[in-house]
Amino acid sequence: MKSLLTTGKAARSLGMSEVTLRRYRDIVGGFLKEDEHWFSGAYKNSPIRWDIEKCHKIISNRNK
Repeated sequence: MKSLLTTGKAARSLGMSEVTLRRYRDIVGGFLKEDEHWFSGAYKNSPIRWDIEKCHKIISNRNK
């Protein structure tokens, strides 16, 4: 089962700011891919949800 967190909770879990986490999204030139690492909500104002396990794995690998 996926562990999906909102941006604030995901950022705290990953030890970074919300701004940094959002900057890592592929739509702004980052490496976290939509529908793999993060998911848009059904509506324009729905919160983004992050697959915390996949995000942690790819961020950890990039920091090595």
